Amino acid sequence: MIKQQINYEQFEKERIIKISDLVEELFRKIWLIIAFAVIFAVILTGYKYSKDKVASQAANAIRDEDSETTLTDEELQQVNTVLLQQTRLENQQEYLDKSILMKINAYKEDRVNLQFIVKGDESTAKNAISSLEYYVSSGALANDLQAKYPDVEPNYLSELISFENDSDELQVGDTEYLNVKFSGNVFCISVMEQDEEQCQTLADSVAACLSEYQVLSAQTIGAYELSLVDKSATKVVDSDLQDFQNGKINDTTNLKNTIKDLKSNLSDVQFSVLNKNLETSPAGSTSQDIADTAQQNAVISVTLSKKYMGLGALVGIILAVIVIILRYVLRGTLNVGLEMQQMFNLCVFGQITSDDRKNVLVKAWRKLRNKRNLSAEEQKNITVANVKAFCAKHGIDKVLLTSSREKVGTVECMTAIVSDLKKDGISADIVEKYPYSEESIKKMMDYEHVILVEVLRKSKYDEVLQGVQKCMEQECQLDGAIVLD
Repeated sequence: MIKQQINYEQFEKERIIKISDLVEELFRKIWLIIAFAVIFAVILTGYKYSKDKVASQAANAIRDEDSETTLTDEELQQVNTVLLQQTRLENQQEYLDKSILMKINAYKEDRVNLQFIVKGDESTAKNAISSLEYYVSSGALANDLQAKYPDVEPNYLSELISFENDSDELQVGDTEYLNVKFSGNVFCISVMEQDEEQCQTLADSVAACLSEYQVLSAQTIGAYELSLVDKSATKVVDSDLQDFQNGKINDTTNLKNTIKDLKSNLSDVQFSVLNKNLETSPAGSTSQDIADTAQQNAVISVTLSKKYMGLGALVGIILAVIVIILRYVLRGTLNVGLEMQQMFNLCVFGQITSDDRKNVLVKAWRKLRNKRNLSAEEQKNITVANVKAFCAKHGIDKVLLTSSREKVGTVECMTAIVSDLKKDGISADIVEKYPYSEESIKKMMDYEHVILVEVLRKSKYDEVLQGVQKCMEQECQLDGAIVLD
């Protein structure tokens, strides 16, 4: 029942916006948010792809000025294989050129054996032997020797020196390894070089470095004595060295043949790319360096940017949310049932929500808000009970349900409400498109009591207001409203 005059001047300025209903509207329009996210993800990704495509074509055109054909992934892999094998060959050849071991005559190998004895208590002596062995085998000795051999890299010096721990075999009286009789911990250092003089010089340098290391290591493992007990020079036939040298030479020869065979299968374009990579790859490049250089000189490929895909989706989501909020605020329709009460001063008998129109997110949101989850049937029954109570209280036996929307009369819950009211002795009917249809205006003349039936997000403010004004002009009593969702 209208309790006060509606302020028509302020009507257009008044809107009820509830945050909870606004969030529900976002959930209701989740399909629009997803659509915007997909569309803008495709647009931005496509824009980035086309931009990169143009740039890659320009870069490829500049780099391949003399070639109109680009390489496939398989052809590029063939070029990379040749480059890697070429790097291996260069490393092998460098070893052959710089290694002193490769220059020694295996059939007349000059070798000097240095035999040392470590004296001290049993534990300290064993630790000293282990420390000295690590000093030789780890390359630390070769690093110290480089001060006297600056033109030789440490790894090439390490190949000339070997350590043999004889302490487990040598006992008092053994003369196979020692020319004098000693007991204790004994080890042997074997040194080889290209000739006898160089071998003797290197052996003396090794003995000097071991003496210096003994002083340093004694500070950490305890005091011990290191003595050179024998030094012997000899010429030997070293079959193991000969096999090693032959293996290195054969490996280099086989690698050259492999590269030759691989190159024979390359096209002219592949050769062009190969030569460019060989020019830009510095000496000593690793396999990874070669692969990186080949990739840089190869055809630039373009891929879809995941970054722009995500950015586009984010932009789409933000724009969709803005559109939904603006539409919610500016579309000029009833958004919440509370508006019928606060803006039109009407009692709301009930709000009926169709079960099949509740999506999963809306249901979850309403449950999260602890909102009572009534079925459409329960809401309809409550609405009918409120209307019957109102009619009984005011002695009303005839009421017209009117709506500004179409097809409200065919909604299942509305036909059920009319039927229930009639069963209770209340003459009820429903009209649509009021006051925009002649039939609805004529039927209104037969009723004194009217209940508005409006649909959320469908019924427009101005149309509802027109219906309210028309009821007042015809001196019909507006008893309340029923809201459909």
